[in-house]
Amino acid sequence: MPEICGYKPGDEKEILELFTRVFGKKRSMEHWRWENKENPRGESEFALLKDDGRDNNRIKGHLCLHPFLLQAGGKQLMAGQRINLMLDKEYRGQSYFGKMFAHLLESGRKKGMLFTYGFPNAQSFKALRKVYNAKELGEIPRFVKFYDGFKAARHFLGNRLVAFVAGCFLQVLLGMKKKRTAKSEGVFEVTKFDSRFDELWQKAGQGLHVATVRDSVYLDWRYGRSARDYKIWAFAEEDGSISGYLVLLVEKEIGHIIDLLALEDSEALPALL
Repeated sequence: MPEICGYKPGDEKEILELFTRVFGKKRSMEHWRWENKENPRGESEFALLKDDGRDNNRIKGHLCLHPFLLQAGGKQLMAGQRINLMLDKEYRGQSYFGKMFAHLLESGRKKGMLFTYGFPNAQSFKALRKVYNAKELGEIPRFVKFYDGFKAARHFLGNRLVAFVAGCFLQVLLGMKKKRTAKSEGVFEVTKFDSRFDELWQKAGQGLHVATVRDSVYLDWRYGRSARDYKIWAFAEEDGSISGYLVLLVEKEIGHIIDLLALEDSEALPALL
């Protein structure tokens, strides 16, 4: 009989096997430990669907709450981000997601989390709104800047002829746009997050209404020790203080800006971009 329960040491092996079955790719044990055990805000909370009666893979479902320290309205609050929803095919559409979510709500409350948030797909959001009265805060816009019109068109368009025509059009537009020049002498690659990043957060964080607390301890864990190959740059003023940083992840010739924080009255933002 399937049951919903929490995590026990040793479950991570089957959790990773479920990840491979659901997403079709492997995730290392080091990545799992980094994500769920080494977070400076606390270890993750789990809701696991276990079924002992079918085969050797007992874990059939997984939902996780990742603790985050947020600044909201001038106060620091502990919250949980819902991540890594996984269900084996034969267990989908049977209300197990709702049961796992209810389990996480209770364990999150006990750990002092004031609310949960996430980025659900349409089906999950429909269930969250119906059963738990979840609120939609808003859509997150995605901004794109093209450097090579032909490559961009080939990436987004499948038809070669259409991609060629669109690429020519994009190349003309790129040639017409004026290139902005920015001071770049202060930009350097980050290898360690020191106390200057704490000072930057204290200054830049004052103007942010809702944001993840980005102190040096968090940044070192989130980007410095991540299994992903992040490229990190910062901007140093003449006195050595840091007035901004940018985190980039490159996948298949596309650069994703993962994090960007800069003081409004500095040259950091245009220089880093």
